[in-house]
Amino acid sequence: MHPTFPIQVEHIMKRMWRLWGNPVKHPLRNTRTTLTNWGMRMVLAPYWVSYHLEHHLFVFTPCWKLPAAHRMLID
Repeated sequence: MHPTFPIQVEHIMKRMWRLWGNPVKHPLRNTRTTLTNWGMRMVLAPYWVSYHLEHHLFVFTPCWKLPAAHRMLID
């Protein structure tokens, strides 16, 4: 391990804290759902990765059921 590794990790953590706030205090504030068309989803976010909030709320839900979880949250 490089001797500056702890300093690099500390720098990254401080930067994340400044940008997004305390993830422990607000664990769902740092995630969001991004809806796109099917072409972009296949190229950039396969396996329903765009349903990130639903994934964090329902961790054990299979990826193909995340759109249904999203609709349930909207209703």
